[in-house]
Amino acid sequence: MNSELTSDTRKTRTNRVSKEQILDAALALVLDGGVSAVSLRKIAARIDCAAPTIYYYFRGKQDILEELWSRQIDQVLEHSAGYQSLEESLYHYGHYWMVHRSLFQLMFLNNGVQVEELDGYIKLSRRIEMRFQQKGIGVEDSIRRCRMVLSAIHGLVLSSVHQHMDSPEAEIVLKQTIHLMAA
Repeated sequence: MNSELTSDTRKTRTNRVSKEQILDAALALVLDGGVSAVSLRKIAARIDCAAPTIYYYFRGKQDILEELWSRQIDQVLEHSAGYQSLEESLYHYGHYWMVHRSLFQLMFLNNGVQVEELDGYIKLSRRIEMRFQQKGIGVEDSIRRCRMVLSAIHGLVLSSVHQHMDSPEAEIVLKQTIHLMAA
């Protein structure tokens, strides 16, 4: 009878668990302790469900990390949609990661996800490439410049994380770099 009670309890808890709850719990774990702090067991404990329940939504930890990345890049895309110039868009992208350094670490450090292969990153890259093309730069050069400028932004954010660069200094360097690279 105890096993029936446990089974019924788990069914009830499973019905209450959503994909968003799982992602929110995973994000909280990342922010608290980095990527290595994320496990299906810890996520399940945080949202009061059985760990196997998570497999209903995700294949595993890597899937969860990729979904977290997609959520973040979608937020960047949504917020940068109103920026008209290439420099404004790039600055917003870099500024987002400067402000959300712990999320940047999730995405680009500790064997995070293959960012370049995710839909959100591909959309971002295409948007930047199109902005370069609007400036009269050819398609191949736009692709190359896009990769270079995104790599430079990522490098600056990474440098600010490791050197504990304060935000005003990092922002100045970010603006100067984008101005040079977007010209």
